[in-house]
Amino acid sequence: MFKKCICVILIFSFIPYLTGCTTTRQITRQELKDKGKSCRVWITTNDGKRLEVTDAEIKDEKLTGNVRGEGYQEIDLSGVEWLEVKEVDKKKTMRWVAIGITGAIALIWILSADSEEEPPCST
Repeated sequence: MFKKCICVILIFSFIPYLTGCTTTRQITRQELKDKGKSCRVWITTNDGKRLEVTDAEIKDEKLTGNVRGEGYQEIDLSGVEWLEVKEVDKKKTMRWVAIGITGAIALIWILSADSEEEPPCST
């Protein structure tokens, strides 16, 4: 019984992990302005560099924020090809939750089937 409880706890602990599916979506400059300063953005520059910018904000014609590994920078928007943000992907999340729940049910069924053996009757 203790073994079953441990297995069930382990299975259900993976469900939140499976629900963290994200995808990137291209956004416009206006959407970035509307999101405010607490936004995390991935940009692709015209020369092909991909940068992660936290606390991104558009001031005049410049994107300002903390570039990962390089510190605070101002990047001219004329040199930016793509602006992207990460969002939860609902389809992937639902698919992985369904797979996780199905696997949990199957494992619980397999574990409970093994322990139902009763000793032979002594009559």
